[in-house]
Amino acid sequence: MRETVTAETLQQKMAIGIVFERCHFVDCTFSHIDFTDASFLHCDLSNCTFSNSLLYRTAFTNCKMVGTKFVGMTLTATSFVDCLMERAAFEESVWKHVTYQASTLTNSDWYAVKHDRL
Repeated sequence: MRETVTAETLQQKMAIGIVFERCHFVDCTFSHIDFTDASFLHCDLSNCTFSNSLLYRTAFTNCKMVGTKFVGMTLTATSFVDCLMERAAFEESVWKHVTYQASTLTNSDWYAVKHDRL
């Protein structure tokens, strides 16, 4: 999927095995979505919000995620590789086996995140 999505609220969906490549999401909200075995490749998710959703075996690679919010999320076996995530907010989320490689998290907010490791 390669496209620009603007100010959309995507909710109560299953996104299993989906690949987003070179997509630009502008001020979008992802709410109550099950992302399992999903991939975001070279996407811009800046200022988007992920809320009350599941990221399971999901990979973000070379993504721009400045100001992106993750609220009430469950992240399991999720990876962020070469992502720009300045001023991202991670609030009241549970993380298990989340990995970061060569990603920038300057000035990020980690309020009430429960994790097994970062």
